[in-house]
Amino acid sequence: MPLGGTDAGGISASNCGMILIVEDDDRISRLERFVLEQVGYRVTWAGTGEDALEILPKATPSVVLLDVRLPQMAGFTTCQKIRESSPVPIIMVTAMDQDVDRVRGSEMGADDCITKPFSTHDGIQGEVCLAAHRWQPFHILTIHQLTIPQT
Repeated sequence: MPLGGTDAGGISASNCGMILIVEDDDRISRLERFVLEQVGYRVTWAGTGEDALEILPKATPSVVLLDVRLPQMAGFTTCQKIRESSPVPIIMVTAMDQDVDRVRGSEMGADDCITKPFSTHDGIQGEVCLAAHRWQPFHILTIHQLTIPQT
C-alpha cells in the first residue's frame, strides 16, 4: 500500500508518528516493524520491558505495541510501569486468545489487546492507527472539501 494510503480502516497512517515495539522474538518484531513501516510509521524496537522503559522518555511514541510474555519483566508489569509515567496508548500482544489476558492488560492500563497470529493488514495496522489517532490531542477530519477540527 502506498504511503498515506487508507486501507487500515480508512485512516491514513502517514501522520500517526512513531511506534515502540516491545517484543523479544526477533521474527515477530521484524514482521511488526515491516508491516508498520509499509504504511508510513517510524518504528523503534525494544527486546525487554526494561529496555522499553529506558527508551520511552526519549522516543515519545504514538503507540506502544507490547508483548505480554517478555523475559525478565513481564509485559503486564511493563504496561503498569509505562502507565505510571505516560498516557501513551498501549496495545498488548498475546499468543493466548484468553479473556484473562485482555482483562489483566486492561487492569494494568492497556488500551487494547490483539492476539498472535494476527492479520498483518487489517489487524496490526488498523489497531495501531486507530490507537494513535485516538491519542492525538487534535485531529482534523476532512470529508470531501469540508474540514472539521476535532478535539
